[in-house]
Amino acid sequence: MPENQVKIGSVRIEVKKGDITNETVRGIVNTTNRDMSLRGGVSGAVFKAAGASVEQECQKHGALQDDVAAVTSGGNLHCDFIIHMVGPHSAAETRSRVKKVLERCEEKQITTVSFPAVGTGGGGVQGPDAINAMLQGFEDHLSQNISTVIKLIYVVIDRDNVLQEFQKGLKTWIANTQESEDDEYDDDGDDEWEDDSSTEESSSSDQGTGASANPVEVMMGPIKVKVFSGDITQETVEAIVNSTTTSLDLNTGVSGAILKASGQTVVNECKSKAIIHPPTTWTKMDGRDLEIITLQSNSAEYKNIETAFLKSSQHPNVKPVQVQQIDRIQSQSQWQRYCVLKQAVDKKYPKQTNERLLYHGTTKEICQKINKNGFNRSFCGRNAVVHGEGTYFGKEAWYSCQDQYSNPDDKQLKYIYRARVVTGSLCKSRGGMKEPDPINAADPRAGLHDCAVDSLQNPFIFVVFCDAGAYPEYLITFKSI
Repeated sequence: MPENQVKIGSVRIEVKKGDITNETVRGIVNTTNRDMSLRGGVSGAVFKAAGASVEQECQKHGALQDDVAAVTSGGNLHCDFIIHMVGPHSAAETRSRVKKVLERCEEKQITTVSFPAVGTGGGGVQGPDAINAMLQGFEDHLSQNISTVIKLIYVVIDRDNVLQEFQKGLKTWIANTQESEDDEYDDDGDDEWEDDSSTEESSSSDQGTGASANPVEVMMGPIKVKVFSGDITQETVEAIVNSTTTSLDLNTGVSGAILKASGQTVVNECKSKAIIHPPTTWTKMDGRDLEIITLQSNSAEYKNIETAFLKSSQHPNVKPVQVQQIDRIQSQSQWQRYCVLKQAVDKKYPKQTNERLLYHGTTKEICQKINKNGFNRSFCGRNAVVHGEGTYFGKEAWYSCQDQYSNPDDKQLKYIYRARVVTGSLCKSRGGMKEPDPINAADPRAGLHDCAVDSLQNPFIFVVFCDAGAYPEYLITFKSI
């Protein structure tokens, strides 16, 4: 590999001379001040080349926090995005902030990114310290993100003296890294592996597991992989891998042997940690907890949601509506909580339908809170409390289309969620209710009903008192016409 390049994991990092505003990459990094108004140095050059539209985006964004990177469009630059970070004034700040930039790259699927000499110039960080801190920041992120989307990182420098310092620092980094690997794996590693191998083979032989006398060994980087015949349940190691089903209940083959050997405690733990899969409609999350996906208006998913909503919104006392946008809410943590609750209710009432698709009207401001944290009973009382102090859902959309439940914003846009709601066992609602009624007042062990309704014979309004009991699956933005 050329001396101006290094690989960390699968990512190539290259230090080169050039003008960062001429880079053709997916993302360009801009080091600026907190209000993104710095017009000197690299930041000034980036803003000048990017054009007025990027400045306007920055003004709308507001002040930057030290540990937060903002993303705007690339404007007139040859990139899709500009990632703006507060310029650091120490090696430690440099390390942490370039890591934050790479986190934003993951979020935006930025595969190639160009950094300036972060921390030098106005930051006051010396060249060798700056490149070392940048590389440490890169390593911090990439070591935690093995399946990173990032393929190539450039460090683009326009000043010869800084370039020379960075190249020298890069050589030192490479030498130190190589020396560290040699010390850890070459000098002592062989002896340790031989001792471990001997112990394992002797142990397996003594236990009569039929371990191979000639195990196959291969080095993969610093890791030695050994393949041999034996009983995996007899292994003395820190961890044993079990291949099983999503419900963690496979009782045959290797998985069955492991569960049998590990005992009832592990079986019980597996039951409590059964894997919960996201809906098949969800896009890849790449480790992020929340994604808001705007559906394409010509997609089947959009059409299905729109058709059901328009049909459900028809009522003599409600104006016709026109859908403007539909967003799919993908929240890993909310979905996990919801599914755990639904599984418990399904187990309790296996012969009935325990989930309904219902509508909930809200405001633009509350939408952001619901998207991130879910439905919260603290929002109740804004519109109605006649059926109790919980979160209200309507069987039909027309109920939520009324202005008192979905108040229009300054652009006359209105907002309604189509939610998945665990309704389970129903009880009659009443004013002042803070939780559902007991299933059996004489037996506290029977627990509570799951949902309160306006009418047990023909329920229309559903009130949920457990925040995990509803999932905001789709946010429908619409107008009355």
